[in-house]
Amino acid sequence: MRVLARMLDRQGLALVVVDDAGTPVASNDVALRPPSGLEQRGPALVTLDWLTAALRLPDGALAVTGDETRNVTIRVAAEVALLCLDASISPVPGPEPRFALIFSWNESSSGYGVSAGEARLHALLEHTTDIITVLEADGTVRYSNPAAGLLTRISGSEANGTQAFDLVHPDDQTTALVAFEDALLRSTPVGPVELRIRFGDGSWHLAEVFVDNLLDNPSVGGLVVTIRDITERVRHEEDIRRRERWMRSLVENLHDVVVVLDRSLRVQYATPSIERLIDAPAYTNIGESAFNDIHPDDVDHVGASIDRLRSQAGASERMEFRLRHARHGWRWVEAITVNLLDDPDVDGLVVTIRDVDDKHAADERLRDAYTRQRDDADRLRDVDKLKDEFLATVSHELRTPLTSIAGLTELLLNDHGRLPAAESHHVLERISANATEMTSMVERVLDYSRLQAGRVELRIEPLDLSAVVASLVDRMAETLKGHVVAIAVPPLAVRADAGALTTVLRNLLLNASKYSPAGTRIEIGARANGDEVVVWVRDQGIGIAPADQSKIFQHFYQAGPYHRGVGIGLNIARRYTQLNHGRLWLESSPGDGSTFYFMLPARSRE
Repeated sequence: MRVLARMLDRQGLALVVVDDAGTPVASNDVALRPPSGLEQRGPALVTLDWLTAALRLPDGALAVTGDETRNVTIRVAAEVALLCLDASISPVPGPEPRFALIFSWNESSSGYGVSAGEARLHALLEHTTDIITVLEADGTVRYSNPAAGLLTRISGSEANGTQAFDLVHPDDQTTALVAFEDALLRSTPVGPVELRIRFGDGSWHLAEVFVDNLLDNPSVGGLVVTIRDITERVRHEEDIRRRERWMRSLVENLHDVVVVLDRSLRVQYATPSIERLIDAPAYTNIGESAFNDIHPDDVDHVGASIDRLRSQAGASERMEFRLRHARHGWRWVEAITVNLLDDPDVDGLVVTIRDVDDKHAADERLRDAYTRQRDDADRLRDVDKLKDEFLATVSHELRTPLTSIAGLTELLLNDHGRLPAAESHHVLERISANATEMTSMVERVLDYSRLQAGRVELRIEPLDLSAVVASLVDRMAETLKGHVVAIAVPPLAVRADAGALTTVLRNLLLNASKYSPAGTRIEIGARANGDEVVVWVRDQGIGIAPADQSKIFQHFYQAGPYHRGVGIGLNIARRYTQLNHGRLWLESSPGDGSTFYFMLPARSRE
């Protein structure tokens, strides 16, 4: 046998000695040196099921006996029929049944030969992670690549003859059969079809299946089924979809609005919440300039903020501006803009917008309230100051006539009986005048106090205006005796409170007498004006400057330091006029005197 082996080595023929079970027991060097692409198999190429079939007949008897030599075609790497070789089998003399298998690596049968491309294909089949199996027309497995064995734990010859549909989930059987039958009728691949396949650990994996009908291809003679496990891919895709749904739900339910602007400041994206903000569909401003919906008065400062922002990657700017609203004009919003122009996934400015119109209005109300409170505080301080001045003035004004009365009274007491009658009468007149002045001042203070406290009760009734004027002028004769008083009041009836009307006229006459030189004219006049009566008091005094005219009716206000007074007479006159359903105003020019007008109803307005 060793001599035969060396002879065959020199001839380039392979020798493999096998026992009656087809197991190699010896081989020559050529058998151990297969062509390129088959080195990894070595002599194991011939230890396949076909060898047993070649050695025995269907009844189990040896097919080769005695000196018989039988020519056979062996399929090397029979799973894919990668190489078919012509070989001869001869018995080897000896005590144990041995058979010599002689073949040439370079002689193929029926046109099957191994090429470099086929070798590469074989390598791919061996190393791919996809399951590749060849099925008979009835679904029986004829071949499965190593990946099938790794995943299903049924490999090699164990898979041959099994039913492929046994690995398909019961709920997917119908889908698998339809695809298989479709493949039998077509010459083009069927798929992808998604099926659940049972793996070796008993778990079900989702697979993507393609079926290619190669029954008519003599090199294959079956249906090639490619199975790719997509369980992880589908799980990953579902995770992505779930995250996308989560993100979409989050974005769609955001109260704030997120807008993305491109480098030209055009709107590229806006979250659906913008519809609530502007009361218009979100797509209406896509592709438009962001400044189209910003209030014209806010465009400059928003543009300046964005210009600063664009020069610094990752920088942010906060701003407030007015945004157009479809139904309500403009609404104040707060925007925080982040520069993500350098982020390749964004390539834009991301603007988060929040509606702060209510807050802005509340802030405005707070500012107004603060301003009002500050103004009120200022006024209170002014009032306190005026009150202090008022008390000081009243004290001074009362002290002056009191001092005069006290001095004159003392004079009478000390010189009683020695003063001539005329001089005594003059002293008494001065005492009376000072007392009258004090009484008038006290009455004005009491009137002001009642008005401030709201305790004034008026009795509105028809009055003869001319009679009221005549009576008052007569009572004020001592006060007005230094002036020429002219009365031009026709018989007119007014509706007013007698006391209030008298107070108004008295205060106006006192004011005229104080601010006009002695000997000048004071005129009291009246005229009908429809259902009203206009009354005036005109003097030829110093007049009132325009700057003082708007303040002259305020309490404690005095237009100048020319005469004594507490600054409440004109305020009382206006308020009493208003309580009588009338109004009081003035006309004056510095140096030309003043005319005070007031209007009262001539009859009832009921």
